[in-house]
Formats: sequence, C-alpha cells, structure tokens
Amino acid sequence: MGSLVHLGEKVVGESLNAAGPASERVARELRQARAVGQFTVLTATAKLKQQFASPAPTVVTSDTTEETTTTVVPPTPGAIPDYKNLSASQIIPLLDGLTETERNDIAAYESATRGRKTILAALRSPIE
Repeated sequence: MGSLVHLGEKVVGESLNAAGPASERVARELRQARAVGQFTVLTATAKLKQQFASPAPTVVTSDTTEETTTTVVPPTPGAIPDYKNLSASQIIPLLDGLTETERNDIAAYESATRGRKTILAALRSPIE
C-alpha cells in the first residue's frame, strides 16, 4: 500500500512540475489532504484500541421520581465468548466448566443487566 502512495506522489509531482504556477497550490492542497488522512487513520486506530481494550464498568443512571439511582454494570463476562448474544439455553450448559470467580462475574453481570432467572438459578446450584 505504501509503495502505491509513493508511486502516486511521484506521478502527481511530475505532473505538477509540468503544470506551471498553479502547481504549488495543488501540491500544498495534496500535502494538506495527506496530513488530514494520516490524522484520521491515527485517530480512528486510537479509538478502536481504546474500545477493544478491557472494558470499564458502565454506569447507568435512571431517574425515578425525586430520587436518582445509580447502577454499576460490570463488564461483559469474558469466560463465555459472545455472552451478550447468547440465549439462556445456550449459556446454561457452558456454566459447568467455569470457576467460582467466573460464575460470580456472570451472576453480577446478569443481575445488573437482563436478570434472566434461569441463568441466575443455574449459577446458584452447586458446582459439580
């Protein structure tokens, strides 16, 4: 990809040299466009890295009458991949192989989010 950019710059540069006085303005605009493009890529990369780093707890605030309650939602459990998109019937068989800490993490997440009774009941049953 980098070699294509350099080839393009070479072709444009040769064309600009032949174009005369307007070529400096075009060259300046091309440099500016390249800088903006590089900035955009760097910014997007940083945001993606931040988004896919270990997630911080999400704070959900709901206003009920005169009181304001704050609930801290734990990060999505990492012990079961794609947990948020699985149904209870898909999750329950996967609970058997988890450690007590992983089960507690799932119970905290499930209690703070969807509160599926079948999953919470399965987590309360003893580990076999």
